[in-house]
Amino acid sequence: MKKFLKITGIVLLVILAILIALPFLFKDKIAEQIRVVANESLNATLDFNDLSISLFSNFPHATVTLEGLTIDGAGNFESVRLAELGSVSATVNIMSLLGETMQIESVSIANGKLDVRVLEDGSANYDIAKADDTETPEPATEEEEGGAFALELQSYELVNLDIEYSDATLPMTASIKTLNHSGSGDFTASKTLLETKTSMARLDVEYDKVKYIRKAVVDMIVNLDLDLENMHFVFAQNEVGINDLKLGIDGSLDMPGDDMAMDITFGAKDANFKSLLSLVPAEFATDLKGVEAAGTMSFNGFVKGGMSETSMPGYGIDIKVKDGRFNYPDLPKSVENIQVDMMVDASDGNNFDATVVDIKRFYMEMADNPVDLRLRLTTPESDPNIDCSVQAKVILDNLADVIPLEEGETISGSINADLALKGRMSTIEQEKYEEFDAAGQVILQQVAFRSSAFMYPMDVDVAYLEFTPKALKLNQFEGRIGQSDLQAQGQMDNYLAFALRDELLHGNFSMTSSLLDLNELMGPETEG
Repeated sequence: MKKFLKITGIVLLVILAILIALPFLFKDKIAEQIRVVANESLNATLDFNDLSISLFSNFPHATVTLEGLTIDGAGNFESVRLAELGSVSATVNIMSLLGETMQIESVSIANGKLDVRVLEDGSANYDIAKADDTETPEPATEEEEGGAFALELQSYELVNLDIEYSDATLPMTASIKTLNHSGSGDFTASKTLLETKTSMARLDVEYDKVKYIRKAVVDMIVNLDLDLENMHFVFAQNEVGINDLKLGIDGSLDMPGDDMAMDITFGAKDANFKSLLSLVPAEFATDLKGVEAAGTMSFNGFVKGGMSETSMPGYGIDIKVKDGRFNYPDLPKSVENIQVDMMVDASDGNNFDATVVDIKRFYMEMADNPVDLRLRLTTPESDPNIDCSVQAKVILDNLADVIPLEEGETISGSINADLALKGRMSTIEQEKYEEFDAAGQVILQQVAFRSSAFMYPMDVDVAYLEFTPKALKLNQFEGRIGQSDLQAQGQMDNYLAFALRDELLHGNFSMTSSLLDLNELMGPETEG
């Protein structure tokens, strides 16, 4: 027995010594394989600071880790770093370390940032795989199949990544902070269930200079039934959370080639108005934690059609709110009687001019101050056709009763608006002003604003804006900034083209003042 234990102990020590020595024996070989494959496969420069191999953390598998990995672009993206990653780890079949092909079963990318860019010509800095210039290849023999690496993925994860994305072709930008994502499934099978979890500490999305999502917190559980042979993916159990709004997704994705076909519907999982209220950016609504809210809502939409380099899918969104209200617990009054009925229909994703924006009603009462808006916009590209009305009576002194102001901020005065616009842009361009209905006014009286963010008080004694088909007229303006007084009048001649077509605004104004304190207006001198 003693002899047996002695031999067993020696064998275990030998095995342990081998396990300790293997990482050092194969480290240089694996590092060389990675660099060779990268240089042969990428139109970019891939580098890393160090490579480590562990045989214990996932035994009986080995874990290969690249530390300090970077990918720098080439050509138009020569000065752009696509990736800067703390570590990239792969769990591999330990026996494959002894062969010519390393079998990768899981991948982990952690602690870094990605800078993804698409230029106006459609070129993208992530499109770094070298094109295969060879003609149709001969079928590979069993000995020729494979290469330095073989993917036999069972799981993957992204940990603590920041991503910046910009696409000049749309134009669109997105920013993701602290992305964590994991997925698992048998990718070696023709059919499998992919189970994923995703979280983002912050998401910002801007499209065509409009910020649609700001500082959103995202949590997602999305499971997909994958048919990898036919590249057909069906949404299974899932939940997408954006702040407090929880969405369910149904439908499918098809990717038979380079293009993608979508048939997806989504909708809110509950009818609580507060969950929709959570989408309001913090810039417009102070922290909503603790806010009391009531009312019902519905939020539904779809994405359908093909997406390729030359086409986009159609989409639609429908939002309704009934009898909504909310109030901050430390404030005496509420925002009441919120009624919303709006939709966006862009079913033809390849024809922006077919888009319809229809806000049938947007109504609320802020501390008994009513705001009522209606808008319908069609043919926005070829000949914007607008039908809009706004009525509002707001006593600014009452805003502090419903919306928390920053410390040191005060606001007072009144705003009265009553205006209507109806007609096609072409009638304005052809100077057929009688065919375009535009009438109404916006009047500000005794408006005073104080804030620690501004060094000097700002006051508007009176401002009278008149809307006509031909021009937006400033009939009267009297105000003060600090000690400087201002009186002005004039008009903006193409305010509709500016609002609907982003054209350069032009007009004429005259201004008088009995005192302009340039020291105040220019601000304090900075040391340089």
